[in-house]
Amino acid sequence: MKQLISSLTDFYAGLQVRERLFLIVGAVAVSSVLTVNGLLPLWEDYKQLAQQKQSLENDLQWLQQQRAAVTKLANNCPMVRQQRGPVRSILTQLVRRNQLQLDMAKETANGISLSMTVNDSNKLLMLTHQIACRGYRVDSLTLSPIEGNRAALSAMMEVQTVD
Repeated sequence: MKQLISSLTDFYAGLQVRERLFLIVGAVAVSSVLTVNGLLPLWEDYKQLAQQKQSLENDLQWLQQQRAAVTKLANNCPMVRQQRGPVRSILTQLVRRNQLQLDMAKETANGISLSMTVNDSNKLLMLTHQIACRGYRVDSLTLSPIEGNRAALSAMMEVQTVD
């Protein structure tokens, strides 16, 4: 190591003044470029994290302001005793309780498929609400008019248990 330092010192001493100055300026320029290239990504990360922190603080402040409104929200489901038994029989009972005519109830790969005749669309809305309150999800609901009876609708509903 001493030999390397002494050879560099001898080399530097053998240079002319302008060559030494050029070498010093070049070393300063290279070290400046390396420093900037090393610190620039860190500075970009810092700016990005500062922006993200500000955004999250704004979100938190908004959520704290909305706390009162959120506590007032309710799902409007009555406190019902959860029935035990097959899903198909529970849904069949709900359809009949809403005075709808059940045409077909069959199990599918995704849940239960219900086909019914509806004379009052409000009863169908009540049925979907009651299904949701019992812990099931209505995946699809298809309504089509029944020919010859303008007041009646044929409804096809896909219901699935919410996990």
